[in-house]
Amino acid sequence: MRPLTLLALSLVAAPNLVQAAFVNLTPVPSPTGSSTPLNPSTDPSTYFYITTRVDSISTVSEPDPSEEPPAISLRSDIEIIDETARIYSENALKKARMQMATGNFQAVLESINQALTYDPRSAEAVTLQGIISAKRGRYGAAVTSYTTAIGYDPEYHHAFQSRAIARSKLKQFDAAIQDFDQVVRLAPTFPDVYHKRGLLLAQQGRFEAALEDFNTYIKLRPNERVGYNNKVAALVKLGRKDEAEEVFAMMRKVRPQPSPPNPNR
Repeated sequence: MRPLTLLALSLVAAPNLVQAAFVNLTPVPSPTGSSTPLNPSTDPSTYFYITTRVDSISTVSEPDPSEEPPAISLRSDIEIIDETARIYSENALKKARMQMATGNFQAVLESINQALTYDPRSAEAVTLQGIISAKRGRYGAAVTSYTTAIGYDPEYHHAFQSRAIARSKLKQFDAAIQDFDQVVRLAPTFPDVYHKRGLLLAQQGRFEAALEDFNTYIKLRPNERVGYNNKVAALVKLGRKDEAEEVFAMMRKVRPQPSPPNPNR
């Protein structure tokens, strides 16, 4: 079919474009070099350039220079690898916590080492290492582990709590209380810190301060007798026996409930 016939058919098939389009038929010179327009029906060397212009239709939207391009969030390979390593480390730590209950400390250490392989700066893993040392009576080594964990994560209150307990075993009472103070700052609703710090304060004869901790512990754990028992002992030491008897009567009405397990004790 001839080019002009094709053009005519295309315009008939799309009448809505007729007004917006024009056809520019420009004959080019033939290979002989003649500039005289040639008849396309007899000279196949003639080419026709068809230019179509659509004035009223925007086929490509122009970007608004006042608008910022949309942010594209692409995770780098490093971020994906880091997240995968963190997940593997957390799974190894879950296994370590379950093994802790069995008393198989060697198995616990193997799981901890596995966690550290994936996340060498895991504060929880290093803290668990310290707990194993403390359970073996190696409190100096335990303090070293807890200090390392705090260096990795200064907000990890379990490391401060565990270091406070280890320091109290080493009779470093002032340093232990400072660690307990850090736990209160980082986790003010963590009940165990008030119980442990109160006992240490009472051991030093600071019964008023100990009493405040026992009161806070009772507010956070109203169904545990140990808080009332410690409060009674502090009140007796302070000579407030009438109050001690009232608290003792309250304690007898409390139904004991098991405390949730805490692997960081």
